[in-house]
Amino acid sequence: MNDQLETYNKAFSMAVNDVMSTMTGFEMEEDINYKGKLCCGSDADPQPCEISGAMILMGKNTGMATITMTRQTAAMIVSYMTGIPYYELEDNDLYDGIAELMNLIAGRAKALLRETDYYFEITPPFTIIGKNHQVVHKKQTHLLQKRFITSDLSFILRVFHVK
Repeated sequence: MNDQLETYNKAFSMAVNDVMSTMTGFEMEEDINYKGKLCCGSDADPQPCEISGAMILMGKNTGMATITMTRQTAAMIVSYMTGIPYYELEDNDLYDGIAELMNLIAGRAKALLRETDYYFEITPPFTIIGKNHQVVHKKQTHLLQKRFITSDLSFILRVFHVK
Protein backbone atom coordinates (compact mmCIF):
# COMPACT_ATOMS: atom_id res chain seq x y z
CA MET A 1 0.00 0.00 0.00
CA ASN A 2 1.46 3.38 -0.96
CA ASP A 3 1.87 6.22 1.54
CA GLN A 4 -1.08 8.26 0.22
CA LEU A 5 -3.42 5.27 0.39
CA GLU A 6 -2.21 4.48 3.89
CA THR A 7 -2.93 8.10 4.85
CA TYR A 8 -6.43 7.71 3.36
CA ASN A 9 -7.12 4.57 5.40
CA LYS A 10 -5.80 6.14 8.61
CA ALA A 11 -7.82 9.32 8.05
CA PHE A 12 -11.10 7.43 8.07
CA SER A 13 -10.10 5.42 11.16
CA MET A 14 -9.09 8.61 12.96
CA ALA A 15 -12.32 10.28 11.85
CA VAL A 16 -14.44 7.49 13.34
CA ASN A 17 -12.52 7.60 16.60
CA ASP A 18 -12.59 11.41 16.86
CA VAL A 19 -16.29 11.76 16.03
CA MET A 20 -17.48 8.87 18.19
CA SER A 21 -15.44 10.04 21.16
CA THR A 22 -16.62 13.64 20.84
CA MET A 23 -20.29 13.00 20.01
CA THR A 24 -21.03 9.93 22.15
CA GLY A 25 -18.14 9.38 24.54
CA PHE A 26 -17.59 5.90 23.07
CA GLU A 27 -14.00 4.87 22.43
CA MET A 28 -14.10 2.73 19.29
CA GLU A 29 -11.55 0.09 18.32
CA GLU A 30 -10.99 -1.51 14.94
CA ASP A 31 -11.92 -5.19 14.94
CA ILE A 32 -8.71 -6.76 13.63
CA ASN A 33 -10.51 -10.08 13.09
CA TYR A 34 -13.13 -8.57 10.76
CA LYS A 35 -13.08 -10.38 7.40
CA GLY A 36 -15.29 -8.07 5.37
CA LYS A 37 -18.66 -9.77 5.73
CA LEU A 38 -21.51 -7.57 4.54
CA CYS A 39 -23.86 -8.33 7.42
CA CYS A 40 -23.62 -6.92 10.93
CA GLY A 41 -24.62 -10.06 12.78
CA SER A 42 -22.27 -12.73 14.00
CA ASP A 43 -22.96 -16.10 15.55
CA ALA A 44 -23.02 -14.41 18.96
CA ASP A 45 -25.23 -11.51 17.81
CA PRO A 46 -27.26 -12.37 14.69
CA GLN A 47 -29.15 -9.07 14.45
CA PRO A 48 -29.41 -7.89 10.84
CA CYS A 49 -28.00 -4.65 9.50
CA GLU A 50 -30.89 -2.23 9.14
CA ILE A 51 -29.50 1.28 8.82
CA SER A 52 -26.68 2.82 6.79
CA GLY A 53 -25.59 6.42 6.63
CA ALA A 54 -24.01 7.31 3.28
CA MET A 55 -22.28 10.15 1.46
CA ILE A 56 -20.84 10.63 -1.99
CA LEU A 57 -17.19 11.74 -2.01
CA MET A 58 -16.36 13.91 -5.04
CA GLY A 59 -12.85 14.71 -6.15
CA LYS A 60 -9.87 13.20 -7.91
CA ASN A 61 -10.89 9.87 -6.35
CA THR A 62 -14.69 9.95 -6.44
CA GLY A 63 -16.53 7.33 -4.41
CA MET A 64 -18.88 6.73 -1.53
CA ALA A 65 -18.63 6.18 2.22
CA THR A 66 -21.12 4.26 4.35
CA ILE A 67 -21.55 3.26 7.97
CA THR A 68 -23.83 0.26 8.48
CA MET A 69 -25.28 -1.04 11.72
CA THR A 70 -28.11 -2.75 13.52
CA ARG A 71 -31.13 -0.80 14.68
CA GLN A 72 -30.06 -1.35 18.29
CA THR A 73 -26.61 0.15 17.66
CA ALA A 74 -28.14 3.09 15.78
CA ALA A 75 -30.53 3.76 18.67
CA MET A 76 -27.74 3.77 21.26
CA ILE A 77 -25.46 6.01 19.19
CA VAL A 78 -28.21 8.51 18.35
CA SER A 79 -29.38 8.50 21.96
CA TYR A 80 -25.89 9.46 23.14
CA MET A 81 -25.57 12.06 20.36
CA THR A 82 -28.90 13.75 21.11
CA GLY A 83 -29.62 13.05 24.76
CA ILE A 84 -32.97 11.51 23.82
CA PRO A 85 -33.51 8.14 25.55
CA TYR A 86 -33.14 5.32 23.01
CA TYR A 87 -36.67 4.02 23.72
CA GLU A 88 -38.16 7.43 22.82
CA LEU A 89 -36.45 7.74 19.43
CA GLU A 90 -38.72 7.69 16.38
CA ASP A 91 -37.61 6.15 13.08
CA ASN A 92 -36.90 9.60 11.61
CA ASP A 93 -34.68 10.42 14.62
CA LEU A 94 -32.61 7.31 13.88
CA TYR A 95 -32.38 8.00 10.16
CA ASP A 96 -31.41 11.65 10.65
CA GLY A 97 -28.97 10.80 13.43
CA ILE A 98 -27.09 8.17 11.44
CA ALA A 99 -26.99 10.42 8.37
CA GLU A 100 -25.51 13.15 10.57
CA LEU A 101 -22.98 10.72 12.03
CA MET A 102 -21.86 9.86 8.48
CA ASN A 103 -21.65 13.58 7.73
CA LEU A 104 -19.41 14.16 10.75
CA ILE A 105 -17.13 11.21 9.94
CA ALA A 106 -16.77 12.19 6.27
CA GLY A 107 -16.21 15.82 7.22
CA ARG A 108 -13.48 14.90 9.69
CA ALA A 109 -11.79 12.59 7.14
CA LYS A 110 -12.02 15.38 4.55
CA ALA A 111 -10.20 17.75 6.90
CA LEU A 112 -7.50 15.15 7.59
CA LEU A 113 -6.99 14.57 3.85
CA ARG A 114 -6.81 18.24 2.85
CA GLU A 115 -3.19 18.12 1.62
CA THR A 116 -3.43 14.80 -0.26
CA ASP A 117 -4.63 13.49 -3.61
CA TYR A 118 -7.55 11.95 -1.72
CA TYR A 119 -9.08 15.29 -0.69
CA PHE A 120 -12.76 15.39 -1.61
CA GLU A 121 -15.96 17.41 -1.47
CA ILE A 122 -19.05 15.82 0.05
CA THR A 123 -22.74 15.71 -0.76
CA PRO A 124 -25.44 15.96 1.87
CA PRO A 125 -25.71 12.66 3.77
CA PHE A 126 -28.50 10.20 3.22
CA THR A 127 -29.77 7.05 4.92
CA ILE A 128 -30.38 3.59 3.50
CA ILE A 129 -32.74 1.35 5.47
CA GLY A 130 -33.96 -2.23 5.28
CA LYS A 131 -33.07 -5.52 6.92
CA ASN A 132 -29.86 -7.04 5.56
CA HIS A 133 -29.54 -4.41 2.83
CA GLN A 134 -26.32 -4.23 0.85
CA VAL A 135 -24.44 -1.45 -0.91
CA VAL A 136 -22.91 -3.00 -4.01
CA HIS A 137 -20.04 -1.41 -5.93
CA LYS A 138 -18.11 -2.10 -9.10
CA LYS A 139 -15.10 -4.35 -8.89
CA GLN A 140 -12.83 -1.63 -10.32
CA THR A 141 -12.75 0.22 -7.02
CA HIS A 142 -10.50 0.54 -4.03
CA LEU A 143 -12.45 -0.61 -0.99
CA LEU A 144 -11.72 0.26 2.60
CA GLN A 145 -13.78 -1.94 4.90
CA LYS A 146 -13.46 -1.85 8.69
CA ARG A 147 -15.55 -2.88 11.65
CA PHE A 148 -15.46 -0.66 14.72
CA ILE A 149 -16.43 -2.01 18.12
CA THR A 150 -16.92 -0.88 21.69
CA SER A 151 -18.54 -2.87 24.50
CA ASP A 152 -21.85 -4.04 22.97
CA LEU A 153 -21.88 -1.80 19.88
CA SER A 154 -20.37 -2.28 16.45
CA PHE A 155 -20.71 -0.89 12.96
CA ILE A 156 -19.07 -1.33 9.58
CA LEU A 157 -17.37 1.50 7.72
CA ARG A 158 -17.02 1.03 3.97
CA VAL A 159 -15.34 3.60 1.73
CA PHE A 160 -14.71 3.01 -1.93
CA HIS A 161 -13.41 5.07 -4.76
CA VAL A 162 -12.72 4.38 -8.39
CA LYS A 163 -9.06 3.53 -8.98
